[in-house]
Amino acid sequence: MTETNWETYSQLVAGFSGNKNVVAVQRAFCEYADSLEGGLILSQIIFWSDKGSDPAGWVYKSYKDWKADYFVSTYTVKKWLKIFVGDGFLEMKVKKVNGSPTIHFKFDSEKFTKLLIKFFIKENEIIDNPLKTETSSENSSEEKRPAPKSAAAVPYRRDALDMMLDYSRDALERPDVSFLPEHLQPLAEQFSRSAGESHWPRKHDHSLWRKTLNEWYDLGLRRETIQAAVEVMRKDGLTIGGPQSITKTARDIPAAAAAYTPHPDQPWIKSDGSVDFTLYHLHNPEE
Repeated sequence: MTETNWETYSQLVAGFSGNKNVVAVQRAFCEYADSLEGGLILSQIIFWSDKGSDPAGWVYKSYKDWKADYFVSTYTVKKWLKIFVGDGFLEMKVKKVNGSPTIHFKFDSEKFTKLLIKFFIKENEIIDNPLKTETSSENSSEEKRPAPKSAAAVPYRRDALDMMLDYSRDALERPDVSFLPEHLQPLAEQFSRSAGESHWPRKHDHSLWRKTLNEWYDLGLRRETIQAAVEVMRKDGLTIGGPQSITKTARDIPAAAAAYTPHPDQPWIKSDGSVDFTLYHLHNPEE
């Protein structure tokens, strides 16, 4: 069977430099950046992001190394690092390495995953209805990069996009509680889901969240109690602010549960025979 030109030259190059001297670029990253160079730099950021020894996740690569390894100029690297920092999934700083100032970066995989999923969902809409998407993008001044107009002509992506949708809906609706110790994260997720997205943790509130959730943990509050407290406050027309705003209500719920004991095995039945639905759901979270 006759070799293709690609196979012929691949073997020739391998003979000179070896099979390992290949720069791999994920097509999806090029599509996200709408640029081959941007996709290349993004691919390498992700590749090197967990290869460093710094426990905080910082890795470094000099502009000289970028040029030698991937043939991209200092200007190009700076441009794309700035874009990715603006997108929110990359942090960047300059520290000395062997006495020389060197670019360091830190990749946030969770934030990038959410951005990439949003991008693919949008691309899914382009494939379904390209004319609608092009019209809406023309009217938007917030787009950082134009949507690829050839998206509808890329058939391989249909199956890949469909496979991502179930996972993406859950991922996009999950609050970021990674700043908390693991034993506090379930309580934080429960409050965030019960109170709604407008009450999700923000960076400037992190210290208050840590203090409040440590208090909840010390009080022995459970996820069901947090959910019930939010429901009680909404039922009573009380304003829900941050997590600290429900602490008193959540603390009182176990005491309220102990007060209703006409039916020991069904504490949600009040003395007059009516049902306290908050307590019912507290004891029957699956229903």
